[in-house]
Amino acid sequence: MKKFFLFLGMISFSFLICACNNKDNDIVVEELEKPSGIINESEEENIETTNGFKNVKFGEFDLYVPYIKQSQKIGGVVYLDDDIEDNQFSYLDFYAKYNKPDGCNIATLRANSMSYYHIGTPPFQEKQEEYNQTEHVSEAFTTYMDEADKKIDNTKPYNKYYDTYDVQGISFCLYEDFYETYPKITCSIYGINSDVLKKYLGDENKYSAYDYEEMKNELKQSDYSECDMICNKKIEKSGVYYIDYNEINKKNDYKQFLIKVEFSEYIDNYSYDICGMYKYNIEDFENFRVWKYDHKDWILG
Repeated sequence: MKKFFLFLGMISFSFLICACNNKDNDIVVEELEKPSGIINESEEENIETTNGFKNVKFGEFDLYVPYIKQSQKIGGVVYLDDDIEDNQFSYLDFYAKYNKPDGCNIATLRANSMSYYHIGTPPFQEKQEEYNQTEHVSEAFTTYMDEADKKIDNTKPYNKYYDTYDVQGISFCLYEDFYETYPKITCSIYGINSDVLKKYLGDENKYSAYDYEEMKNELKQSDYSECDMICNKKIEKSGVYYIDYNEINKKNDYKQFLIKVEFSEYIDNYSYDICGMYKYNIEDFENFRVWKYDHKDWILG
């Protein structure tokens, strides 16, 4: 697979989803009876595989991803074949409802992003030029401004607003049972407080896009040492993990959070799918407290 395609898949895919999810298309929350372990069943005997890999189409490209039977897939986890084959992103609504914690409603946001995937080179294909990315960093809250409909000057400061919510669900599809070896994966959460924002931006609520990007670059250069580390957890198995920002930010210490997913090494033939686009607001705190305790092994932070 060519390097430019991998880059396009990991970067533009998030952008496309972000563009599809806006405030004018409010999600109607429906109560679903949650399945116990799998999303759906299908006729599996007709699926052809090559050395355990399934061929999926993405436009003009023939891709090969690890094949996992529907009956063996973990409920709520986004797998590469489901992700790629559903190019209308209709799965997002389904998984948002499926992964919704008790006591929560799906958050209606102006934009929604956090999606990373890599499609490795299977052993029967010639190895392509390596992409070599071992780290992904995303912001928890999207920022927006009143001037969004006007022509924007990225060097000019604008009033910024944070599109906040209470809980985030992140699907990690690691294919840990498919590969003999795969990288060690760590998820870290950092809180950015007002002092850090003021240091780099002057005004935490009014700044330019250019200055904000410069701040993110500076924070990355210092390995986020100026931020508060909330969580540093090894992700050793596929599943849906949750971040409770409402609990973390009880004192309102942080304006923004960064989620860093880091791989110990780049392995060309390793594939994965990470989707953190499931975002919720707590409506019934007692129900959510009970649910959170029952799912404590899946809580980050």
